[in-house]
Amino acid sequence: MLVHKFAREDPDIPSPAPSIEDCVTVGMGAIIIGPVRIASDAYVAAGAVVRDDVPQKTLVAGVPARVIGSAPESYVKKERQNMGKEE
Repeated sequence: MLVHKFAREDPDIPSPAPSIEDCVTVGMGAIIIGPVRIASDAYVAAGAVVRDDVPQKTLVAGVPARVIGSAPESYVKKERQNMGKEE
């Protein structure tokens, strides 16, 4: 087994981990690669491979993932209520 412990000694170096904000839905089997940002209320389709940032309130799908639409406001509101993040 190979184990690598990542130590961030320099705070100016970006983290290699993805940043996933509030109320993001990620479908089963989706793969998120590298230091990408998935903005709040975004949806990642099942099986998508995300290697670029995902804008807020968008739906991405495919390999590689591309924006294919926007999240309906009624669905976003319902998801935020379910997660206790109602505005």
